[in-house]
Amino acid sequence: MGLTTQHLKYHPVGVFGLVTSGRCPPAFISPRVVACACVENVLLWNVVTGQRVALLRGETSPVTHIALRPGNTVMAVGYQDGSIGMFELDSGERTVLLHGHKRAIQTLVWNSSGTRLASASLDTEIIVWDAVEESGLYRLRGHKEKVNSVSFLNKPGEEKERFLISVSSDRMIKIWDLDTQHCQVSDIHHKAQINTMVLMSDLVICASDDATLRFFKITWQNDEEKRFDDGAELKLEYFGSANRNATDKTTFLTVSKNLLVAHGLKNAIDIWKFNDAAEARKRQKKRVKKAKRKMDATDEGENSSEIIINEEETIEDRLGQNISHKSGGKLRGLSVIHSSPQEVKIVVQHTSNQLQIHSLRSDVMLVENLGKLTLAGHRDSPLAVTFSSDNRAILTGSNDCVKVWAVETCKPVRTIETEPVTTLAYVRGDRQALIGTKTGKLLLVDIASADILEEKEAHEGEIWQIKSSKQDWATVGTDGQMKMWKLDFKKDTLTLKHTKTLQLKESILGIEFTMDKKFIAVALIDSTVKVFYRDTLKFWNSMYGHSLPVNCLAASDDSTLMATGSADRTVKIWGMDFADCHKSFVAHEKGVVSVSWVVDTHLFFSMGKDGVIKQWDADGFRLIQILSGHQDEINMGLVSYNGDMVCSVGKDKSIRLWERSEEVLVLEDE
Repeated sequence: MGLTTQHLKYHPVGVFGLVTSGRCPPAFISPRVVACACVENVLLWNVVTGQRVALLRGETSPVTHIALRPGNTVMAVGYQDGSIGMFELDSGERTVLLHGHKRAIQTLVWNSSGTRLASASLDTEIIVWDAVEESGLYRLRGHKEKVNSVSFLNKPGEEKERFLISVSSDRMIKIWDLDTQHCQVSDIHHKAQINTMVLMSDLVICASDDATLRFFKITWQNDEEKRFDDGAELKLEYFGSANRNATDKTTFLTVSKNLLVAHGLKNAIDIWKFNDAAEARKRQKKRVKKAKRKMDATDEGENSSEIIINEEETIEDRLGQNISHKSGGKLRGLSVIHSSPQEVKIVVQHTSNQLQIHSLRSDVMLVENLGKLTLAGHRDSPLAVTFSSDNRAILTGSNDCVKVWAVETCKPVRTIETEPVTTLAYVRGDRQALIGTKTGKLLLVDIASADILEEKEAHEGEIWQIKSSKQDWATVGTDGQMKMWKLDFKKDTLTLKHTKTLQLKESILGIEFTMDKKFIAVALIDSTVKVFYRDTLKFWNSMYGHSLPVNCLAASDDSTLMATGSADRTVKIWGMDFADCHKSFVAHEKGVVSVSWVVDTHLFFSMGKDGVIKQWDADGFRLIQILSGHQDEINMGLVSYNGDMVCSVGKDKSIRLWERSEEVLVLEDE
């Protein structure tokens, strides 16, 4: 039997840095707890304490929609791959996974008894599921484009919901008879796609690519009327429209008792209060009476015969007070729940990875801001990450702040407000950190107090990387300079002291020290790597061969190999004896953003804009394993100092952590 090559597998242990993500609207479980989609998982947040109370763990596909079953014990979760998971909220366990759609789930809705679930997808189909038998009942086909919203409908006097309403990007409103699985009503009143729809009593309310809400009234027909209408039990008639105060297209609608809430792409929330039946009749009579007085007062010579009085009920009779409230950013969805007869809680999901909670006094239609859930993540995508020397903490930076995370709990322990961050590094002892910014400033911050101790105008433009060694630190930037720094005490205060400068003609994107203290290598925007003697900063050699700028580079611990990653998707392995290229290979489907060696080995990880992390053997030039999880580009990643963990940050705003396990990976068996 031949020799086999064995390695240890890395397994995911945490996804954090997210409050909410994607376009999936949040959902209240109770007035205190709200569920939010966070890439492939669903998080349950206590909006009073701001703490996470549960995690519904998915697999790899992002969550696209969630729906709470009546009774608040089960949650249906739709995914981008078309599957649907059922989760018990008490245990957080997934009890069943349903497969039926070919593309992403667009919407999910339960019937009132919680025994049936309707799902609609980008594949234009609607599936009705039996939640008790955990199987599909039938498909409804008829829409020509994606189905955006569905709702069960029951005939007055009947308990069973025999009808289903659906709206689609094909501009159609369809009403389906679930007993026969045939479409009874098909309306094409809209001139543009219908983005969303809700059902309130006998009204179907639709939103399209404008700020106008359109109302359709459902009328149930008697036997005589059915004979003249091809046996249809109901008909749909245009009832009127109402304009939002904002002018952007409407993307979301929801109802709660007598309230209708809508919003678009911007930050305005519009709320309507519907009148009860008595108030609607009163307003109808008042409107008709006023119109008749106006007609009686009109002279015959002024075309009084052309005045038509509509004595039928209109949408204006039903709609009461309307208010508009501006939330703190662009909106991605909201959820509404009555916490008391006169108080309504509204949780709003923003595109900036935060939830905002509002309280509405429905009797006086007054909105109050209660607070935000923001501390559990960055407002923007984290761009930089590093481990502490003891591997117990992680430091991340983005355009809004720097955060310190405890590795054991994956929770934030400190937030430091800064300028937009491009790179960062811990200082010896892990009590301070160096922060590089987009404006070229170098910040020395104290971790414990979250104070900025010193600020240096280090570069003219972005600082692309900070690299530390045991004695000093180096910074590189778009100005083509590499600067060396030392920490010094001045009047019992820690301060930065600039010691050396190396000026090059091209912008420098990365820097690396060799562990034998012999060389400094810099990655340039001209697609080359230049190597200098560390003590004199004299030029030694050049590594060339990449066709696009070199984004990253890293030296092995024995200082014999250098790995470089480029925007041309390749990784090259170089020997440090003669600066010769040992191997070049395409590592990712998109550009390589990070390379990082495992301590005391010739194994390294590469991270790419394709959202994938790969481990490689630099001696045998073999792919060892692939770590997947990010739903968008990876911005940066690295291996911990002991080699036990891999951490990455991405454009999906998530921070992901993998840990080396005891599970053996035999390459010959893979």
